[in-house]
Amino acid sequence: MKIIYILVIALICFSCNSEQTQENDLVKKNHSTLIPADEYLYFAEDCSHKILSSKLIEQMSAKMYLFRNDLLTEEEVIQKVIFYLESEPSTDQKSELEKYSAKIDWSSWSPPSSNHPLGFVHAEVQIPEFEKYLCSELIKKVDSGEIELHPDILMKLNELNK
Repeated sequence: MKIIYILVIALICFSCNSEQTQENDLVKKNHSTLIPADEYLYFAEDCSHKILSSKLIEQMSAKMYLFRNDLLTEEEVIQKVIFYLESEPSTDQKSELEKYSAKIDWSSWSPPSSNHPLGFVHAEVQIPEFEKYLCSELIKKVDSGEIELHPDILMKLNELNK
């Protein structure tokens, strides 16, 4: 009878450890991690007012932290963003915006409307190049173009308690 209890306890311990390993792998895969406060990205004061959401800074900071710790490759250090502009840019303005390696989806352009004074376009930006876009005269506001569909506090707590 003691052997059965020992086997049951061993199976429970093994299954808990297995679940924890799967959760940690999922955390790495989804790039969800808690980062130290001094690892957050900071931007020039005269440009930072253009950022609409702290979520954008949080996402980029987490990716850069993972990159510096060799958990992301250089190709993965990109951020999907939404650039807000006063009007549709001219051809010269478009080429100026694209010169820093951003992939801007001009087909997603949505012009300003009566209830929203700025138009917007979707883009993918290399995070190290982000501040160049942020400080551009053409860009009036910037927000995250990424969505977290399944935020899970337990995964973040697991990562913290490693």
